[in-house]
Amino acid sequence: MDTTIFHEKDFATYPGGICLISMDGQEQILFCNDMMASLCGYDSAEALLAAIQDSYSNLVYPDSYIPLKELYQNFGNDEVVGAVSLHVRGKQGQSLFLCGTLAVQNQQDRKVWALYLVKDMSAQDRISGQPGSEFMSVPDFYDAMIQVAKNNARLGIFDNFVPVFLNLTNFKMYNTVHGWKEGNRLIAYLGASIRREFPQALVCHVGGDQFSLLARKATVLEQIKHLHDTITEYIQDSSVSFKAGLFVAQNDASGKTYNFRDNLFDLAKVAADSIKHNANRFYAIYDSHMGVSMYDRTHMMRSFEKALKDGEFEVYFQPQIRTCTGKVCGLEVLSRWHDSEKGLLMPGEYIPMLEETGLISRLDYYVAEKAIQRIVWHLKTDGRALPVSINLSRVDFDVSDPVMEVERLVQVYDCPRHLLHIEVTESALVQDYGRLKQGLHDFQEAGYTCWLDDFGSAWSSLNALHNFHFDELKMDMGFMRNFNSESQSIVKSIVVMSRTLGIHTLTEGVETKEQVDFLSSLGCEKIQGYYYGKPMPGSQYISWLKGKNLEEELPEEAELLDRAGFIFLDGDAPAALFLFTVETIRVIRGNEAFAAWKPCREAGYDCCGALWKDILHVARGAIKTGADGRLALEKDGNPARLRVRILERGKGMALGKAELVDL
Repeated sequence: MDTTIFHEKDFATYPGGICLISMDGQEQILFCNDMMASLCGYDSAEALLAAIQDSYSNLVYPDSYIPLKELYQNFGNDEVVGAVSLHVRGKQGQSLFLCGTLAVQNQQDRKVWALYLVKDMSAQDRISGQPGSEFMSVPDFYDAMIQVAKNNARLGIFDNFVPVFLNLTNFKMYNTVHGWKEGNRLIAYLGASIRREFPQALVCHVGGDQFSLLARKATVLEQIKHLHDTITEYIQDSSVSFKAGLFVAQNDASGKTYNFRDNLFDLAKVAADSIKHNANRFYAIYDSHMGVSMYDRTHMMRSFEKALKDGEFEVYFQPQIRTCTGKVCGLEVLSRWHDSEKGLLMPGEYIPMLEETGLISRLDYYVAEKAIQRIVWHLKTDGRALPVSINLSRVDFDVSDPVMEVERLVQVYDCPRHLLHIEVTESALVQDYGRLKQGLHDFQEAGYTCWLDDFGSAWSSLNALHNFHFDELKMDMGFMRNFNSESQSIVKSIVVMSRTLGIHTLTEGVETKEQVDFLSSLGCEKIQGYYYGKPMPGSQYISWLKGKNLEEELPEEAELLDRAGFIFLDGDAPAALFLFTVETIRVIRGNEAFAAWKPCREAGYDCCGALWKDILHVARGAIKTGADGRLALEKDGNPARLRVRILERGKGMALGKAELVDL
C-alpha cells in the first residue's frame, strides 16, 4: 500500500477537481480533493475513494477507460500537458462528463499523474453527435417515466411498457481501430436509428454507447430486431455487436405489475450484459438467475484482492501429449478460485468479470509467476523441466506491458525463456490489433514461443494467420466435441496448412481413443484433453504420471520431434519418419502408402518385429558413416530397396527418414 501522504491544503487554490495517480501501471489514486468528490456526487474525498477502491479504472466507465499512459502518449512528443475528457460514473450510477488536463508532476520526490478536472457541460451533445438533441437527461428521463406509470395506473393499464437498455459490445475497441471521430459518428447513427425506430418512446442517452428507453411491450421485440439489423449493416465489423436487455415485470396477485423504477433499467442492463459474449443473441429478457449472477459478480469484485493476497487462487496443470510417442511434452497452467464463501469457482465464472474490470492482469501475472517457480524448481531438482504454457488476456496488453512483466519474473527466477510458452486466444485478435501484435512480436524477439489458442473459434481464423505470426496453433475443442466427417476434414486441412506454414499443431478437448488415433494418423503433433488427464494441482501431477504409466519427454527428444513436425512425406512410395537411439527405433509418422505396405502391416507398429530390427541396423550404419543406408526388400513381388537417411542428430538419438525405392 502506498504510504505517501498528500494534504487538501496543498491544493486549496485550485477551484476544480484534482486527482494524483500512481505511474506504476496500477493507477492507484493517491489523492483527490473534496471538489473532485463533489463533482462525482460524494460528500467527501474519503467517500469517493472508498467507493472506487482507490482505483482510477473504477472511476471511469469501463467502455471508455483508456490507460493514462496511453492518453499522455497521444498528446505528442512536444506536449507535457494535454486536454482530456472523461466519462465518469457518479454516486447514484449516473453518467457524468468531466474535462480538464493531464500532466506528469513531481510531488514529494516522486512522479505522479496529475488530473485537473471540471464539469464538461457540452459533453452530452458532443458524444451523441446531435447538438440540441431530443434525448432527455437522466433525471428528466426517470421523472417522465414515473409520470407515465402514474398516468397508466389511473387508467388501469399496467403492462403496456417495458424498460429497455441498449448498447454496443467492444465499442472502446471500435474507437481504437477506427478512430474517435468514427466512434462519434457511430453513436450519432445509433441515436438517430433509435429515434426513428421508437418515435414515440421516452429515450435517454446514458452516455457513450449506452441508451435507455421505455418502449411499448406489444411491438418492442420487432422494433429491436429492426434496430439490430440496421446497426449491424452500418458497422460492418464482426467484433462489435448490438445488444438489448429488457425487464418484463410479472403480474402480482392483484393482476397489476410493479410501478416503474429507475433500478429496473439496471436489471435490463444486466440482461444485456448476460449475452455480451454470445454471438448468436442480440436481446435478452431479465430473469432472477441473472440477478444472482449480478450478486456473484459484485461479490467476486470485492473479494478479488483479498483472495489473491490470501492464496485462494490455486494453479492447476493439464498435460500435453506428443502423439507419436505418447509422452508428456508440456503443461498448460490454469487457475481455480477457492472462494471462502462460495467454494470452488471455475475460470468461466470469474475470468469474464476480471477482464471487464481490468483486474485480469493481476491474476495472469500471479499464475505466470507460479508456473515459472515450478519450472525453476524442477530444473534445480531434476536437471530438466517440461515447458509450461501460460494464458494472457487481450486486456493484459491494454492495461499493462506483458512483455516487461513476464521478463521481470523470468529474470528474478532465472528461468529459461524457451520453457515458457505464451498463449493468446483467437478472439483476442478479432477485438484488438496494433498493441497485441507488437506485444507478440516483442515476446518472440525476446526468445519466447507464442501460441494461438482456440484456433477455429472465431470468424477470422485465416486472417489471424495472415496478420500475426505464431509458433503453434491450438485447435478449438469444438472440433472434437462435434467429431464427425466434416470436423475431421477441417482438422486435417488445418494440420496440412500449418505444416506448410511452419506452425506446430495441438488439439484440445480430446476425450476418446478414436480421436487420439485419428489425430495421430494425421500427424497432429500434440493433444490435450480428458482422455489423458484433467487439469490438476501440481501436487497431484507425479502420482498421475505414475498411475498412467507415462514418461516425460526429454529435451533432446523434443528438439528432434519438433523438427519432424514440419517434414512432409509426399509421393506414392511408402515413407516414414523414425526416431533412433542406440537400442531402439520408433515410428514417428508414416504416409498412407507406408501404412498399407504389407511388410509394415505384418510387422505391426510396436517396432519389435524383424523389419524394424533390420531398419535399426541400417540406421546405425548410416549414423556412423553419414551416408544413406539401404535395405533390400520386395514390393509387390519385385525387388525393392528401403533407403534410410539421417535427417537430424541429437544427444544420443537421431531423426531419420525411410523410403521404399523401386529397382
